Amino acid sequence: MAQQIQQYDNISSVYDKLIPEPDGLFDFYTSFAKEGVSILDIGCGSGRLAFQLAQNGAIVHAIDISAGMIETAKKKLAQCDRKSSERVHFEVADIKDFHCVSRFDYVFMSGGVFEYLLTPKDQAEALQKIKQLLKPEGRFIFDIISPPQVCAYDKRQKDFGNTAHPPKDHQYIKSQNIFRIDHYKQIVSTRCLFEIHQHDKVTEKYEFQFLTRYTLPTEMFYLLKSRGFAVLGFYGDYNKEPFKRGSEFMIYVTKLSSSKENGNALK
Repeated sequence: MAQQIQQYDNISSVYDKLIPEPDGLFDFYTSFAKEGVSILDIGCGSGRLAFQLAQNGAIVHAIDISAGMIETAKKKLAQCDRKSSERVHFEVADIKDFHCVSRFDYVFMSGGVFEYLLTPKDQAEALQKIKQLLKPEGRFIFDIISPPQVCAYDKRQKDFGNTAHPPKDHQYIKSQNIFRIDHYKQIVSTRCLFEIHQHDKVTEKYEFQFLTRYTLPTEMFYLLKSRGFAVLGFYGDYNKEPFKRGSEFMIYVTKLSSSKENGNALK
């Protein structure tokens, strides 16, 4: 994990350039950001979503395990308008051992952050912490990419970086993702190669690798229920289209289970 964090530290200054968010992600999450609501943004990266939430009037506490990413976010914060900058706080933290006296209206894990919980134990610990951090009527909302059994990784169209028809007179990015999958542990090793082109010449190259864990839809529903969450919405993309075979994303809107609902959940 330390090596993985270091790689994100290393690319933090160019992260926004290399890895744009999927279409619709910002609109989906900011639709919940009403004036004055409190939001915990887990795995905030360089702060792209956190700033948009704050601009919508939300009070945002944004955390990331990468110190480099938080440093980049704080540099952006210094350039923000005063009103937005007063509404967002960045902190280096791991959700599994994060401590905060506040309770939140919403907890977000956007951009597949949940996939970085590499074992069932990690997933359970994170969900337990999130449960403690939510207000009684709060919502936990997160997205992950669909497992390869639902949408093969080489068939995905909505991820970052690829330019099918690059302009000849502007800067553009070419990327290649190389996957190795351990289906027994559900662990995906991804090697990302990036080339930044200017006028058809390569000006910069970057490479980094990371591990994630895929989760099957039925497995996720069971996990959420067993940890005291009830699913209110389950979507296949950020436009809230129903999940189906071939959907590239699994997006969950959840709440804390009631006492009656908890009666059927695992202890």
